[in-house]
Amino acid sequence: MLKDANVVLAYNSDYDQRILKQSAVRHGLEMPQVNWQCVMKHYAQLRRLAQWVKLDAAARTEGVRSTKPAHRALSDCRTTLKLLQRVWHLSTS
Repeated sequence: MLKDANVVLAYNSDYDQRILKQSAVRHGLEMPQVNWQCVMKHYAQLRRLAQWVKLDAAARTEGVRSTKPAHRALSDCRTTLKLLQRVWHLSTS
């Protein structure tokens, strides 16, 4: 899925990178080189927070309804997208 990606946005990207690398090694696959961007770290910097906050807390603070179930890849991706759209005023069109 990542072989054609240039940039990957993820909330807590360190975690996602670690899990994907472990899975790649387990299955004898090479991990593609991509530019990982951590939405969690960018959010904390933007809001001048002293520490990082969990995705559901950031979403709640910004008035974004979290997609359920929490801590599942697809729902967390959808919540992260909504957060990005709200905070950085992005459009999906």
